[in-house]
Amino acid sequence: MLFYKVEGMLIEETRENEDSMRAQRERTRALLIKSERFQQQHRRDAFCFVVNSVDGLLTVGVVSNRADTVTRTVEAYLNYIGCPLKDMTITEITINAIDQLLSRADRYDYIEDDNEIREKLGISEVLGRYGRELDFGENILEERSRKEIFQTTDKYLLNETLMPELERIYAGTPSVRPQGHPVHYMLLTDDAVAREEACNLLLQALYANGRISSKRYCYLDFRPGEHFSAMSYDALYTVCAGGTVIVRYLANDDSEDDADEEDGPSAGR
Repeated sequence: MLFYKVEGMLIEETRENEDSMRAQRERTRALLIKSERFQQQHRRDAFCFVVNSVDGLLTVGVVSNRADTVTRTVEAYLNYIGCPLKDMTITEITINAIDQLLSRADRYDYIEDDNEIREKLGISEVLGRYGRELDFGENILEERSRKEIFQTTDKYLLNETLMPELERIYAGTPSVRPQGHPVHYMLLTDDAVAREEACNLLLQALYANGRISSKRYCYLDFRPGEHFSAMSYDALYTVCAGGTVIVRYLANDDSEDDADEEDGPSAGR
Protein backbone atom coordinates (compact mmCIF):
# COMPACT_ATOMS: atom_id res chain seq x y z
CA MET A 1 0.00 0.00 0.00
CA LEU A 2 1.45 3.33 -1.08
CA PHE A 3 0.59 6.83 0.14
CA TYR A 4 1.01 10.06 -1.79
CA LYS A 5 0.55 13.78 -1.35
CA VAL A 6 -0.43 15.70 -4.49
CA GLU A 7 -0.10 19.46 -4.76
CA GLY A 8 -0.61 21.91 -7.59
CA MET A 9 -2.13 25.20 -8.62
CA LEU A 10 -5.70 25.18 -9.80
CA ILE A 11 -6.12 26.36 -13.36
CA GLU A 12 -7.43 29.91 -13.22
CA GLU A 13 -10.92 29.13 -14.52
CA THR A 14 -11.55 26.56 -11.77
CA ARG A 15 -10.41 28.54 -8.74
CA GLU A 16 -12.97 28.81 -5.98
CA ASN A 17 -14.89 31.99 -5.23
CA GLU A 18 -13.37 32.88 -1.87
CA ASP A 19 -15.56 36.01 -1.54
CA SER A 20 -18.54 33.91 -0.49
CA MET A 21 -18.49 31.52 2.47
CA ARG A 22 -21.70 29.94 1.21
CA ALA A 23 -20.19 29.38 -2.22
CA GLN A 24 -17.13 27.81 -0.60
CA ARG A 25 -19.27 25.43 1.48
CA GLU A 26 -21.25 24.45 -1.60
CA ARG A 27 -18.05 23.84 -3.52
CA THR A 28 -16.62 21.75 -0.69
CA ARG A 29 -19.77 19.63 -0.58
CA ALA A 30 -19.71 19.20 -4.35
CA LEU A 31 -16.08 18.01 -4.23
CA LEU A 32 -16.94 15.52 -1.50
CA ILE A 33 -19.82 14.07 -3.54
CA LYS A 34 -17.75 13.88 -6.72
CA SER A 35 -14.91 12.22 -4.81
CA GLU A 36 -17.25 9.57 -3.44
CA ARG A 37 -18.65 8.89 -6.92
CA PHE A 38 -15.15 8.59 -8.34
CA GLN A 39 -14.25 6.17 -5.55
CA GLN A 40 -17.24 3.98 -6.34
CA GLN A 41 -16.02 3.67 -9.92
CA HIS A 42 -12.34 3.16 -9.10
CA ARG A 43 -12.39 1.40 -5.72
CA ARG A 44 -9.89 -1.23 -6.93
CA ASP A 45 -7.35 1.27 -8.22
CA ALA A 46 -6.90 3.88 -5.51
CA PHE A 47 -8.53 6.10 -2.93
CA CYS A 48 -8.25 9.84 -3.61
CA PHE A 49 -9.51 12.72 -1.49
CA VAL A 50 -9.21 16.50 -1.38
CA VAL A 51 -7.34 17.74 1.70
CA ASN A 52 -7.50 21.50 1.35
CA SER A 53 -7.70 24.34 -1.15
CA VAL A 54 -6.16 27.70 -0.25
CA ASP A 55 -5.27 30.58 -2.57
CA GLY A 56 -5.53 28.36 -5.62
CA LEU A 57 -3.23 25.66 -4.16
CA LEU A 58 -5.00 22.30 -4.04
CA THR A 59 -3.76 19.45 -1.86
CA VAL A 60 -4.92 15.88 -2.46
CA GLY A 61 -4.20 12.62 -0.62
CA VAL A 62 -3.89 9.32 -2.49
CA VAL A 63 -3.76 5.70 -1.35
CA SER A 64 -2.82 3.23 -4.07
CA ASN A 65 -1.70 -0.37 -4.47
CA ARG A 66 0.31 0.41 -7.59
CA ALA A 67 3.01 2.97 -8.18
CA ASP A 68 3.03 2.65 -11.97
CA THR A 69 -0.56 3.88 -12.39
CA VAL A 70 -0.76 6.56 -9.69
CA THR A 71 -0.13 9.51 -12.02
CA ARG A 72 -2.83 8.36 -14.43
CA THR A 73 -5.26 7.78 -11.55
CA VAL A 74 -4.57 11.22 -10.05
CA GLU A 75 -5.11 12.97 -13.38
CA ALA A 76 -8.37 11.06 -13.90
CA TYR A 77 -9.53 12.01 -10.41
CA LEU A 78 -8.71 15.70 -10.81
CA ASN A 79 -10.49 15.87 -14.14
CA TYR A 80 -13.52 14.07 -12.69
CA ILE A 81 -13.91 16.52 -9.81
CA GLY A 82 -13.26 19.46 -12.12
CA CYS A 83 -9.93 20.54 -10.61
CA PRO A 84 -7.14 20.05 -13.17
CA LEU A 85 -3.81 21.33 -11.88
CA LYS A 86 -0.71 22.94 -13.26
CA ASP A 87 2.76 22.56 -11.75
CA MET A 88 1.55 19.36 -10.09
CA THR A 89 3.82 17.32 -7.81
CA ILE A 90 3.20 13.78 -6.54
CA THR A 91 5.26 12.82 -3.50
CA GLU A 92 5.31 9.51 -1.67
CA ILE A 93 4.66 9.98 2.06
CA THR A 94 4.57 7.97 5.28
CA ILE A 95 1.70 6.34 7.17
CA ASN A 96 1.71 9.13 9.73
CA ALA A 97 1.68 11.73 6.96
CA ILE A 98 -1.39 10.22 5.26
CA ASP A 99 -3.00 10.06 8.70
CA GLN A 100 -2.49 13.80 9.09
CA LEU A 101 -3.92 14.47 5.62
CA LEU A 102 -7.04 12.49 6.54
CA SER A 103 -7.44 14.57 9.70
CA ARG A 104 -7.15 17.81 7.72
CA ALA A 105 -9.60 16.62 5.06
CA ASP A 106 -12.13 15.72 7.75
CA ARG A 107 -11.64 19.08 9.48
CA TYR A 108 -12.34 20.95 6.23
CA ASP A 109 -15.32 18.67 5.38
CA TYR A 110 -13.81 17.15 2.24
CA ILE A 111 -14.47 13.64 3.64
CA GLU A 112 -17.30 12.40 5.86
CA ASP A 113 -15.43 10.37 8.49
CA ASP A 114 -11.64 10.08 8.66
CA ASN A 115 -11.76 7.30 11.28
CA GLU A 116 -13.94 5.14 9.06
CA ILE A 117 -11.45 5.56 6.22
CA ARG A 118 -8.52 4.65 8.49
CA GLU A 119 -10.31 1.49 9.49
CA LYS A 120 -11.02 0.53 5.88
CA LEU A 121 -7.39 1.15 4.93
CA GLY A 122 -6.14 -0.89 7.89
CA ILE A 123 -3.98 1.87 9.37
CA SER A 124 -6.01 2.28 12.58
CA GLU A 125 -4.49 -0.86 14.07
CA VAL A 126 -0.99 0.20 13.03
CA LEU A 127 -1.39 3.63 14.63
CA GLY A 128 -2.80 2.20 17.85
CA ARG A 129 -6.23 3.80 17.67
CA TYR A 130 -7.86 0.74 19.23
CA GLY A 131 -5.55 0.35 22.20
CA ARG A 132 -3.11 -1.99 20.45
CA GLU A 133 0.24 -0.30 20.57
CA LEU A 134 3.02 -0.95 18.08
CA ASP A 135 6.11 1.21 18.45
CA PHE A 136 7.58 1.68 14.98
CA GLY A 137 9.36 4.33 12.96
CA GLU A 138 9.23 5.10 9.26
CA ASN A 139 11.07 7.05 6.64
CA ILE A 140 11.28 7.66 2.88
CA LEU A 141 14.22 6.13 1.07
CA GLU A 142 16.60 8.41 -0.79
CA GLU A 143 17.35 7.25 -4.33
CA ARG A 144 20.94 6.48 -5.36
CA SER A 145 22.50 5.51 -8.66
CA ARG A 146 24.19 2.15 -9.13
CA LYS A 147 27.58 3.84 -9.07
CA GLU A 148 26.83 5.58 -5.77
CA ILE A 149 25.56 2.36 -4.21
CA PHE A 150 28.66 0.40 -5.19
CA GLN A 151 30.97 3.18 -4.00
CA THR A 152 29.23 3.26 -0.61
CA THR A 153 29.54 -0.52 -0.33
CA ASP A 154 33.28 -0.17 -0.76
CA LYS A 155 33.45 2.70 1.74
CA TYR A 156 31.92 0.63 4.55
CA LEU A 157 33.90 -2.53 3.69
CA LEU A 158 30.76 -4.45 2.75
CA ASN A 159 32.11 -5.81 -0.52
CA GLU A 160 32.60 -9.41 0.55
CA THR A 161 29.13 -9.99 1.98
CA LEU A 162 26.87 -7.41 0.34
CA MET A 163 28.33 -6.92 -3.13
CA PRO A 164 27.34 -10.39 -4.46
CA GLU A 165 23.68 -9.74 -3.58
CA LEU A 166 23.75 -6.26 -5.09
CA GLU A 167 25.17 -7.68 -8.31
CA ARG A 168 22.38 -10.28 -8.39
CA ILE A 169 19.79 -7.54 -7.96
CA TYR A 170 21.23 -5.48 -10.81
CA ALA A 171 21.67 -8.56 -13.01
CA GLY A 172 17.91 -8.85 -13.43
CA THR A 173 15.85 -6.81 -15.83
CA PRO A 174 14.27 -3.81 -14.08
CA SER A 175 10.56 -4.36 -13.51
CA VAL A 176 7.86 -1.71 -13.76
CA ARG A 177 5.55 -3.65 -11.47
CA PRO A 178 7.08 -5.92 -8.77
CA GLN A 179 5.91 -9.53 -8.94
CA GLY A 180 6.57 -12.72 -7.04
CA HIS A 181 7.12 -13.55 -3.40
CA PRO A 182 8.54 -11.27 -0.70
CA VAL A 183 12.29 -11.19 -0.20
CA HIS A 184 13.80 -11.64 3.24
CA TYR A 185 17.30 -10.68 4.31
CA MET A 186 19.08 -11.30 7.62
CA LEU A 187 21.93 -8.95 8.58
CA LEU A 188 24.20 -9.58 11.54
CA THR A 189 26.84 -7.09 12.65
CA ASP A 190 27.87 -5.15 15.74
CA ASP A 191 28.59 -1.98 13.75
CA ALA A 192 25.47 0.25 13.91
CA VAL A 193 26.57 2.51 11.05
CA ALA A 194 27.38 -0.43 8.78
CA ARG A 195 24.01 -1.99 9.59
CA GLU A 196 22.15 1.15 8.63
CA GLU A 197 24.07 1.58 5.39
CA ALA A 198 23.65 -2.10 4.47
CA CYS A 199 19.88 -1.79 4.89
CA ASN A 200 19.76 1.41 2.86
CA LEU A 201 21.92 0.02 0.06
CA LEU A 202 19.80 -3.11 -0.29
CA LEU A 203 16.57 -1.11 -0.38
CA GLN A 204 17.95 1.45 -2.83
CA ALA A 205 19.09 -1.30 -5.20
CA LEU A 206 15.77 -3.15 -4.91
CA TYR A 207 13.80 0.05 -5.57
CA ALA A 208 15.99 1.07 -8.51
CA ASN A 209 15.32 -2.30 -10.14
CA GLY A 210 11.60 -2.40 -9.46
CA ARG A 211 11.80 -5.18 -6.89
CA ILE A 212 9.94 -2.98 -4.41
CA SER A 213 7.53 -0.26 -5.46
CA SER A 214 7.57 1.92 -2.34
CA LYS A 215 10.34 4.15 -1.05
CA ARG A 216 8.68 4.10 2.37
CA TYR A 217 10.16 1.72 4.92
CA CYS A 218 9.09 0.98 8.48
CA TYR A 219 11.38 -0.21 11.26
CA LEU A 220 10.84 -1.56 14.75
CA ASP A 221 12.73 -3.24 17.60
CA PHE A 222 12.07 -6.58 19.30
CA ARG A 223 13.71 -7.91 22.43
CA PRO A 224 13.64 -11.43 23.88
CA GLY A 225 10.50 -11.97 25.95
CA GLU A 226 8.96 -8.66 24.94
CA HIS A 227 5.18 -8.63 24.44
CA PHE A 228 3.57 -6.92 21.48
CA SER A 229 0.29 -6.92 19.58
CA ALA A 230 0.46 -9.64 16.92
CA MET A 231 -2.60 -8.12 15.25
CA SER A 232 -0.92 -4.72 14.93
CA TYR A 233 2.27 -6.40 13.71
CA ASP A 234 0.35 -8.23 10.97
CA ALA A 235 -1.45 -5.00 10.09
CA LEU A 236 1.90 -3.23 9.63
CA TYR A 237 2.99 -5.86 7.12
CA THR A 238 -0.28 -5.48 5.23
CA VAL A 239 0.05 -1.69 5.09
CA CYS A 240 3.66 -2.03 3.92
CA ALA A 241 2.79 -4.32 0.99
CA GLY A 242 5.03 -3.31 -1.90
CA GLY A 243 7.59 -1.84 0.48
CA THR A 244 9.75 -2.86 3.40
CA VAL A 245 9.64 -3.66 7.11
CA ILE A 246 12.98 -3.70 8.92
CA VAL A 247 12.95 -5.69 12.17
CA ARG A 248 15.81 -5.24 14.59
CA TYR A 249 16.16 -8.08 17.08
CA LEU A 250 18.07 -6.82 20.10
CA ALA A 251 19.48 -9.75 22.06
CA ASN A 252 21.79 -9.23 25.05
CA ASP A 253 22.58 -5.67 24.07
CA ASP A 254 21.03 -2.83 26.06
CA SER A 255 23.33 -0.24 24.52
CA GLU A 256 21.22 -0.09 21.34
CA ASP A 257 18.70 2.17 23.08
CA ASP A 258 21.19 5.00 23.36
CA ALA A 259 22.29 4.67 19.75
CA ASP A 260 18.83 4.78 18.17
CA GLU A 261 18.17 7.37 15.49
CA GLU A 262 14.64 8.61 14.95
CA ASP A 263 14.97 9.18 11.24
CA GLY A 264 16.09 5.77 10.03
CA PRO A 265 16.85 2.15 10.87
CA SER A 266 20.02 1.55 12.83
CA ALA A 267 19.90 -2.16 12.19
CA GLY A 268 18.11 -4.92 10.43
CA ARG A 269 18.19 -8.58 11.21
